[in-house]
Amino acid sequence: MRSDSFMGICFMALGMFLFSAVDTMAKFLSDGMHPVQIVWFRQLGLLCGVVVFLLLRGPAFLISKQPLLQVMRGVTAAGDQVQRVSIKISGWNNHPFAIRFYNI
Repeated sequence: MRSDSFMGICFMALGMFLFSAVDTMAKFLSDGMHPVQIVWFRQLGLLCGVVVFLLLRGPAFLISKQPLLQVMRGVTAAGDQVQRVSIKISGWNNHPFAIRFYNI
Protein backbone atom coordinates (compact mmCIF):
# COMPACT_ATOMS: atom_id res chain seq x y z
CA MET A 1 0.00 0.00 0.00
CA ARG A 2 1.27 3.45 -0.86
CA SER A 3 1.80 6.12 1.74
CA ASP A 4 -0.43 9.15 2.15
CA SER A 5 2.51 11.40 1.25
CA PHE A 6 2.98 9.68 -2.09
CA MET A 7 -0.72 9.93 -2.89
CA GLY A 8 -0.64 13.61 -1.93
CA ILE A 9 2.26 14.21 -4.30
CA CYS A 10 0.40 12.40 -7.09
CA PHE A 11 -2.78 14.44 -6.53
CA MET A 12 -0.81 17.70 -6.49
CA ALA A 13 0.94 16.80 -9.74
CA LEU A 14 -2.37 15.82 -11.32
CA GLY A 15 -3.97 19.06 -10.17
CA MET A 16 -1.12 21.15 -11.58
CA PHE A 17 -1.34 19.30 -14.90
CA LEU A 18 -5.11 19.74 -15.13
CA PHE A 19 -4.90 23.44 -14.25
CA SER A 20 -2.30 23.97 -16.97
CA ALA A 21 -4.34 21.97 -19.49
CA VAL A 22 -7.52 23.95 -18.80
CA ASP A 23 -5.66 27.25 -19.04
CA THR A 24 -4.08 26.20 -22.34
CA MET A 25 -7.41 25.12 -23.76
CA ALA A 26 -8.96 28.46 -22.75
CA LYS A 27 -6.20 30.33 -24.60
CA PHE A 28 -6.75 28.30 -27.77
CA LEU A 29 -10.53 28.58 -27.56
CA SER A 30 -10.49 32.33 -26.93
CA ASP A 31 -9.86 33.03 -30.61
CA GLY A 32 -13.30 31.76 -31.63
CA MET A 33 -15.50 31.68 -28.53
CA HIS A 34 -16.88 34.25 -26.10
CA PRO A 35 -15.23 34.23 -22.63
CA VAL A 36 -18.48 33.33 -20.89
CA GLN A 37 -18.87 30.26 -23.12
CA ILE A 38 -15.36 29.09 -22.27
CA VAL A 39 -15.94 29.55 -18.54
CA TRP A 40 -19.34 27.84 -18.80
CA PHE A 41 -17.76 24.74 -20.32
CA ARG A 42 -15.05 24.78 -17.65
CA GLN A 43 -17.63 24.95 -14.90
CA LEU A 44 -19.60 22.18 -16.61
CA GLY A 45 -16.50 19.99 -16.40
CA LEU A 46 -16.19 20.77 -12.70
CA LEU A 47 -19.85 19.87 -12.23
CA CYS A 48 -19.19 16.50 -13.86
CA GLY A 49 -16.40 15.92 -11.34
CA VAL A 50 -18.72 16.76 -8.45
CA VAL A 51 -21.34 14.36 -9.81
CA VAL A 52 -18.73 11.58 -9.89
CA PHE A 53 -17.86 12.30 -6.25
CA LEU A 54 -21.56 12.31 -5.36
CA LEU A 55 -21.99 8.89 -6.93
CA LEU A 56 -18.90 7.51 -5.19
CA ARG A 57 -19.19 9.05 -1.72
CA GLY A 58 -22.71 10.36 -1.34
CA PRO A 59 -23.80 13.91 -0.51
CA ALA A 60 -22.04 14.08 2.87
CA PHE A 61 -18.86 15.55 1.39
CA LEU A 62 -20.78 18.61 0.13
CA ILE A 63 -21.78 19.78 3.62
CA SER A 64 -19.77 22.84 4.61
CA LYS A 65 -19.37 24.42 8.03
CA GLN A 66 -19.42 27.86 6.35
CA PRO A 67 -21.75 27.69 3.34
CA LEU A 68 -21.64 31.44 2.62
CA LEU A 69 -17.86 31.33 2.22
CA GLN A 70 -18.19 28.28 -0.02
CA VAL A 71 -20.65 30.11 -2.31
CA MET A 72 -18.42 33.19 -2.39
CA ARG A 73 -15.47 30.98 -3.35
CA GLY A 74 -17.37 29.58 -6.32
CA VAL A 75 -18.55 32.99 -7.50
CA THR A 76 -15.08 34.52 -7.31
CA ALA A 77 -13.51 31.51 -9.07
CA ALA A 78 -15.95 31.84 -11.97
CA GLY A 79 -15.45 35.62 -12.11
CA ASP A 80 -11.69 35.18 -12.20
CA GLN A 81 -11.94 32.88 -15.20
CA VAL A 82 -14.19 35.32 -17.08
CA GLN A 83 -11.71 38.11 -16.36
CA ARG A 84 -8.70 36.07 -17.56
CA VAL A 85 -10.31 35.11 -20.84
CA SER A 86 -11.72 38.62 -21.36
CA ILE A 87 -8.25 40.14 -20.99
CA LYS A 88 -6.95 37.78 -23.65
CA ILE A 89 -9.77 38.55 -26.09
CA SER A 90 -9.86 42.31 -25.53
CA GLY A 91 -6.22 42.73 -26.47
CA TRP A 92 -5.18 43.87 -23.01
CA ASN A 93 -2.85 40.87 -22.73
CA ASN A 94 0.14 43.19 -23.36
CA HIS A 95 -0.85 45.46 -20.47
CA PRO A 96 1.69 45.29 -17.59
CA PHE A 97 -1.06 44.29 -15.13
CA ALA A 98 -2.09 41.33 -17.28
CA ILE A 99 1.49 40.22 -17.84
CA ARG A 100 2.38 40.42 -14.15
CA PHE A 101 -0.71 38.97 -12.52
CA TYR A 102 -2.12 36.63 -15.15
CA ASN A 103 1.00 35.46 -17.01
CA ILE A 104 -0.68 36.03 -20.34
